[in-house]
Amino acid sequence: MGPSASRSYMCCAVRDKDGGESYGLGKIPQFSCIDAEAPLLEEACFLSYSPLYQQEASKPRRLAVASAKEVCIYRLPEPMDDVPSTRSKLTLSHRLRLEEDRRVSALLFCDEDSSRHVAVAFSPAGKAAAATPRRSTAHIVKIFSCDATGPMPGSTGEAPWAVVDWTFEQGCDSTLDGHADVIVKLAANRTYLVSADLSGQVCAWQKGQWQKSKPLQRKASVLSHAGGIADLSVDRSFAYTVSREENRVCIWTLPELTQVLSLPIDLTDDLLNGLTPPLPPPQALVLA
Repeated sequence: MGPSASRSYMCCAVRDKDGGESYGLGKIPQFSCIDAEAPLLEEACFLSYSPLYQQEASKPRRLAVASAKEVCIYRLPEPMDDVPSTRSKLTLSHRLRLEEDRRVSALLFCDEDSSRHVAVAFSPAGKAAAATPRRSTAHIVKIFSCDATGPMPGSTGEAPWAVVDWTFEQGCDSTLDGHADVIVKLAANRTYLVSADLSGQVCAWQKGQWQKSKPLQRKASVLSHAGGIADLSVDRSFAYTVSREENRVCIWTLPELTQVLSLPIDLTDDLLNGLTPPLPPPQALVLA
């Protein structure tokens, strides 16, 4: 873990519940800016926030931050506790640390309106990556529950909640197994979790109820772009992909992943930079 530092982040505190009409003068804005402190991960490269839509005030807000070797889940202060004149603190609630043979390749909360589950994609690293042939069991996504908490603090309420430590082998609620290359993009709606890897393969998975030690049901799989995917997004009915080499946006039905539209676009390389985080070479992740 790196030293404590201050970061500004944007979070959705209030959802527009007036039938979609725009905010007028005197109404509470949908977004608020909070200055918060947290022990930052060194070389953090993945970030996810949930819930994007705060339909129930009782639902906790969480921020997931990950580097190639560690995942941290922070619980945000309740909206009524955010005082503009003071500095808020993010509370570390869950943590996952990987051995030298695994690395994180993608991260996402599974629902827009709940932070109960987080999906983490893993790939082989170090010597394991060099010795691993291309097969579907090498690149997986695991679903972890953020509801589990550590032992309660003392009766005085001064001690913080204990951090829950996940492991790669234990702690997950479900597993996604079906990619033959590094999974670099995750997206989700209320019904499906969609994943994409470096080769351009896209998979749609039925979410349903998470069941421990049982894989998710894969509804469809398609090779979307031969040159790989630059980005992936979904809405209620469709998945949207951007190719890295073909300069093309494609629209796919969910969950069948049937292409309904393919649009040529004029994109420069500068616009695609950063959409797919560059993964360090396998030998760079071998720990001394």
